Amino acid sequence: MPIKNLLKASLHDKRWHVGISSLLFFLMTFMFVWDRSYNLFAALLLLLSLVVVALRIGNSLAWDREIRWLMSILVAGVAIGLMHVLLGGESFTVVERPLKLLFILPIMLAIVRVGVQIKLLQFGLVLGVVITALIVGYQHHIGGMLRAANGYNPLPFSEVALTICGVLSAFCLVDRGWRSWMLGVGAIAAFYCVIVSGSRGTLLAVIPMLLTLILIAWFRRQSCWWRLRQSTLAGLVVVLVLTSLGGSIVWKSSGIGERISQAFSSITTYKEDPSSISSVGIRLNLWQSAWISFQENPIVGVGHASRPQYLRDLNADGRVSLGDIYWAHTHSDYFDSLQRYGLPSMLLVIALYVALFKIFLSVLRRSAIGEQFSLALGGLLSVVGYATFSLTEVPLRNGLTLVFFVVLMAVLVGMLKRRELGFD
Repeated sequence: MPIKNLLKASLHDKRWHVGISSLLFFLMTFMFVWDRSYNLFAALLLLLSLVVVALRIGNSLAWDREIRWLMSILVAGVAIGLMHVLLGGESFTVVERPLKLLFILPIMLAIVRVGVQIKLLQFGLVLGVVITALIVGYQHHIGGMLRAANGYNPLPFSEVALTICGVLSAFCLVDRGWRSWMLGVGAIAAFYCVIVSGSRGTLLAVIPMLLTLILIAWFRRQSCWWRLRQSTLAGLVVVLVLTSLGGSIVWKSSGIGERISQAFSSITTYKEDPSSISSVGIRLNLWQSAWISFQENPIVGVGHASRPQYLRDLNADGRVSLGDIYWAHTHSDYFDSLQRYGLPSMLLVIALYVALFKIFLSVLRRSAIGEQFSLALGGLLSVVGYATFSLTEVPLRNGLTLVFFVVLMAVLVGMLKRRELGFD
């Protein structure tokens, strides 16, 4: 094909590398700062990736068992969505989420072929989250906003912020010199964004993410990667002290401690009166409705379009107590998939997390301490965080959290596979 040969001849692989790296930098920098910018830059990244894959520029990927398993899960998700469209009469919006998840593959393949400048990705994450921390800090402390999130929904905002904190922390633990300090500042800024957003569900994910980090440190203790120079250790102590003091002040002013207390009291109230309306009570009733729908429609679910009326009927019959509130989702990716599309859909959500977890864990078990180790550690913490978010929220349905997850997984898996093949 003359056009294909002309493009390949005029644009060296290195230029595609710079293009993808630059788009990732702008995506990570402006994602929180410029509302909806993540859709623009993610679309451009996807378009460029499709061109790279279609023209077979650069190196090719060996389709190992892990990648084939991941591809099978993503394709199966699209197939289930199409089945509901063609056989169940649903609209094509049903396929939107599985299609976006499927975009992991072309972005990952493009990164394997031409590579990406990981330092640009790191710098973009740090720059974007520091600017955002300044904005939400102003909104919260000067503007008096209780749950600051720079115009975003505080829940997906905080979920992405905590994921960024985990990724930057993974790089910070392995890198040395000024970059380590830069990454540490970014991780602190990201966690600050989580606190001022006031999200209790996001803070819940801190526990399994920390436990994962401790377990990895224990099983890789022979590598001694956490043994730092005395000067670095002293600096970390100072940072931890300042962060603790600042965090306690923000914790009190943000009211998140009070919100956590309300959550425990809501559980007690729900036990006494299941019809009580609270954020916790609504979630429990929605999950109960998902369990009822599973018992009645275990394989195909109640459907996307039929779900609102189904909830009204359950409420009218007194089987669940939802009052006048009929949420657009079930406040859980697992229960939401179970209720709408049945058990196979929920199992695919779990399988996706397990497949990605396995990819990152296998690298952590065999790689030396270095950039590859930090890529895998950041990916593992991200998967653990998202799997926890999915217990009480729907990060795989919301636009911000879904797009970020797709891009992040594609970048991390792509870079790891590229290094395994010896391209870098």
